[in-house]
Amino acid sequence: GKPGTPKAERTPLNAGVWRYHPVRHEFEVFAHGTSNPWGVDFDENGEAFVTACVIPHLFHIVQGGRYERQAGSHFEKYTFDDIKTIADHRHYVGDTPHGGNNRSSEAGGGHAHCGLLIYKGEQFPKEYRGGLFFENIHGNRINHDVVEPKGSGFVGKHAPDLLLANDRWFRGISFKEGPDGSVYFIDWYDKQACHWTDPGIWDRTNGRIYRLRYGEWKPIGEADTLAKLNPDAYVGTGLAWNSSRLIRQAREKAPGSKGQGFSWSLDVLLESEFQGQRETVRELWAMNAAYGGTSDDECVSLLATRHERVRAWSVQLALENRQASVELQRAMEVAAEKDPSPIVRRYLASGLQRLPLEQRWEIAKNLAAHAEDNDDPNIPFLVWYGVEPLVAADPARALATFGSAKLEKVARFTVRRAAAEPALHEALVTHLTTFADDASLKWRLEESVKALGDQRGLAMPAAWPALRARIEAKHDAALSKLGAQVAIAFGDTTSLPELRRRMLDKSLSGTERSAALNVLIEARDPVLKDSVKELLVDAGTRTAAIRAISLFDDSVTAQVALAMYASANQDERRELVDALTSRAGYASLLLDAIEDQRVKRSDLGAFAARKIESFGDPKLSERLALVWGTVKTTANDKLQRIAGLKQRLTADVIGRGDRARGREIFSRTCLQCHTLFGTGGDVGPELTGANRADLDYLLSNIVDPSGVVGQDYLSTMVWTHDERLVTGILKEETDSSLVLRTERERLVIAKSEIETRRTSEVSTMPEGLLDTLQPEEIVNLIAYLQGASQANLRATPLNTGRLFDGETLAHWRFAGDVWKVEGGEIVGRGELARNSFLASELELGDFTLEFEVKLVGDEGNSGVQFRSAVHDDGEVAGYQADIGPGWWGKLYEEHGRAVLWDKSGEAHVKKGEWNRYEIEAKGSRIVTRINGATCVDLDDPTGARRGVIALQLHSGPMTEVRFRN
Repeated sequence: GKPGTPKAERTPLNAGVWRYHPVRHEFEVFAHGTSNPWGVDFDENGEAFVTACVIPHLFHIVQGGRYERQAGSHFEKYTFDDIKTIADHRHYVGDTPHGGNNRSSEAGGGHAHCGLLIYKGEQFPKEYRGGLFFENIHGNRINHDVVEPKGSGFVGKHAPDLLLANDRWFRGISFKEGPDGSVYFIDWYDKQACHWTDPGIWDRTNGRIYRLRYGEWKPIGEADTLAKLNPDAYVGTGLAWNSSRLIRQAREKAPGSKGQGFSWSLDVLLESEFQGQRETVRELWAMNAAYGGTSDDECVSLLATRHERVRAWSVQLALENRQASVELQRAMEVAAEKDPSPIVRRYLASGLQRLPLEQRWEIAKNLAAHAEDNDDPNIPFLVWYGVEPLVAADPARALATFGSAKLEKVARFTVRRAAAEPALHEALVTHLTTFADDASLKWRLEESVKALGDQRGLAMPAAWPALRARIEAKHDAALSKLGAQVAIAFGDTTSLPELRRRMLDKSLSGTERSAALNVLIEARDPVLKDSVKELLVDAGTRTAAIRAISLFDDSVTAQVALAMYASANQDERRELVDALTSRAGYASLLLDAIEDQRVKRSDLGAFAARKIESFGDPKLSERLALVWGTVKTTANDKLQRIAGLKQRLTADVIGRGDRARGREIFSRTCLQCHTLFGTGGDVGPELTGANRADLDYLLSNIVDPSGVVGQDYLSTMVWTHDERLVTGILKEETDSSLVLRTERERLVIAKSEIETRRTSEVSTMPEGLLDTLQPEEIVNLIAYLQGASQANLRATPLNTGRLFDGETLAHWRFAGDVWKVEGGEIVGRGELARNSFLASELELGDFTLEFEVKLVGDEGNSGVQFRSAVHDDGEVAGYQADIGPGWWGKLYEEHGRAVLWDKSGEAHVKKGEWNRYEIEAKGSRIVTRINGATCVDLDDPTGARRGVIALQLHSGPMTEVRFRN
């Protein structure tokens, strides 16, 4: 708003694209989302595109759209999903944007883009017309993308760069197209690229302006200047530059008047349909500008024209005033049902948000009936954004109208929206009772669970008991589980006995038992108190059972948990520390265990130490100081600590740091809260784009995290009536609950359970992070934090579970769709022109690896890389234990010395069946076995001693290889 505008009259904007009307002086958000959208332009059909930084770089921007964000939340909390990039590529290699800078020349130069020009001139060759030009800041170049139609939108494809600067200081930022078709662009020209906050390092004297032309430059003659052009002759035809200026001139010279400077009208436009679509659209824009708008009657007529772009634009122009006559409403309802063009349907869907609620119903219903738009990149989202307020306005009608829509997103989100608000639950459950088939009921229960999970103390809808009984009568495990989760939210305890039985039934899998246990935890089932001790020592339920420890004040359970600590893995140890710092009594027992060395002092992180301090118990704080250390330090202490660290952490010292070991330290101290290189938690700020190269920045934030802290990262402390302490970031608050993001989980707490809540005045990140680390560990951590790309993760006995979780490829790197998980097996399948690798993130030195492998049909070739290195192009270099006819049991060095052990192990192989393969690497000695028989026994003093494991699928004819166990 203007200076002095009351806050209530301002337009909120926290990421997006806005517009301003130069005549009416109106400001409006056109679309929400994206990240650092530093370039916007329009194609010849008036489609808007944006280039962005950090997140994917290219977006097609539609009025009313909500787009993928780098961080934060949409204002509309029931958005549920947003529109994604149209780019089918990235301009960097590797897993993360910032890590791709300065090593991604072939891909496009890097992640940061600025400016956008869609070329509409005639000077450049025709293959450039309609091309998207935008500067790549780190790549010192101008990228070139082309867009191809896809449904109602586009897909963006990478074309050869338009220009590569011969100077690494080139930092292009903006474009203009001249009337002659030349391209003008500017450059801030500086050694620095981004993320430096010291104003003294920037050189503000070097800006440049360039002109890029094709062929000889030809000056524009006087006859071609704007002042000499006849509007009638040049608005619909001629150069785009002239046309757009004339349209602007029409608005400036004749605001709101009819026809000043133009001899034609709507009738002329309708009669001129022999023209091409592009020219007719431009005439429509000019008419709209010259006459100050497009009337409803004109739009009704235009909706019957043969050009889809004219029909589409008539809708957007007519709805500029956010209202529609009855006649226009009816015409749009018919178009929503019958118009064959997805582009017209997209403009209608976009227009829903500009209509009063009562006028949206039939238009939205007709749009949602187009099953062919299910995979459209825009329409399902836009229809939902227009429909969402209708669910709250009339839930029964909305569920009946949209709850079974052929647009799947609209149907699912309608059900989820009804579940998200207590006042709508009666209508929701009534709607659920109308579905008898399992599939229809199942997905509706899934959507209900997604929304009910964060609510507590809800009233049970009258129709729920009968529906619950019907669900149980089906004897379907998946339906029963969903029904139980909904029942818990509604305070229905009838499902608890069956869940308790499943939790203790050892004939079921650990996954099934843990699922039942998790529902009981959400229900705060009091019977769990007597079962937790048994479940803690059961490998199938241990992880889930740790979550239940904090629910009850029971010292015996805490002692059982401490007894199993030594055998727990790294993730379980973190969970145990979190649970054992949730109550003062538990914390005292944990300090006992640290004192007598059953628990390592370093396992109690600064975050957990601050929780113990927060109990406000002087005796507990005194013991913490003696056993672990102090949480509170003075400002002078921090300055001295930073100065001492800076003196020791020279560039040479950090350069010798082990980044793989640093990542392992990060994973157990920081990963729970911070994301770096695409991996980690979201409690604290994302670190990938932070100024990590600056040692002062790093140390000041680690040693004194509360020195400068954003409001979003202050912790909320909650004490419950049963004396439990929970601390975390407040993510959401409903009428019935708080949603806190802790370092370990997303936790929902019923307001009825809360005795006291307080917002801390200090950062969520605690002080003392470095105090539990050895000097060498600090060096390795800083080396990792300052790196430009992701490092391998040093394997330890506590984190080897990351090799394969049995269900996903979460801790592996790969490209394409060659590798999948099927039934607990890693499967590589394909007919390939080049080798494909699936690379683990774990870095191993000495190890023994055992697995079963099946080469289907004993056809093709595969192998297991070890002590290997992954190259930027996805290739893997290092030892390979071979798999395949003629190669079984041999040892090869990929991208190295080739065959190292040429004796075949084929005699020990069961062709086409499962075979047990062992790889043992200790020092310089490599031993492999197939089905217990030794194949390789090699002492190789010159070979690599550390590296990753990777699975290979060799190039060649169709091959399928499977790994398990």
